[in-house]
Amino acid sequence: MVDFYLHEYSTTDSAFRGIVAPHKYRFASQRNMQTDMIIDAWIRDRNTIIRNYITRMDGIYDVTDNILLFSPPTITRIFIDDIIQGIISHFPNIIDYTNIFSKRENISFGNSTYNDCTLEELAEFVTFNKELLDDINIDINKVFIVDDVYASGKSIALTEHLIRNNTGLENLEINSGVVLLMP
Repeated sequence: MVDFYLHEYSTTDSAFRGIVAPHKYRFASQRNMQTDMIIDAWIRDRNTIIRNYITRMDGIYDVTDNILLFSPPTITRIFIDDIIQGIISHFPNIIDYTNIFSKRENISFGNSTYNDCTLEELAEFVTFNKELLDDINIDINKVFIVDDVYASGKSIALTEHLIRNNTGLENLEINSGVVLLMP
């Protein structure tokens, strides 16, 4: 489970609210529906969303903490990249490793197709940026996983698994947060 989320999704949530844009965008994209209004809602509300996200992180970390920042491998970076930029601006000692993992294919780990997959099986769909992996600072033990939507929990669990098994980092304090929690 995540350490925090900003909003719990409801089917009655309007597509015109930026807080639900990450889910609405994926839903519309998968059905070849128009996404312009969803993106507009995100753009309109993103500063407030990012400010609230950072406020929740401030409840976990001191602004001067050394933190390694990761994100799940994702194809849809439009929302997560905005959040990452806000985090990096706020926490001066954060080290950005959000591009270290990427998907080999356009799949969604939150999709029911992957519900029965183990983390090891899901890891087979992920590639690593070896250059970044070699440069990782092993003296820092605080890790934050940033994500936009928490559906099944597979993406964050997989990211934690990848960090613990591929980085050489030990004694980790891993926290995570999302914008939107799916019921």
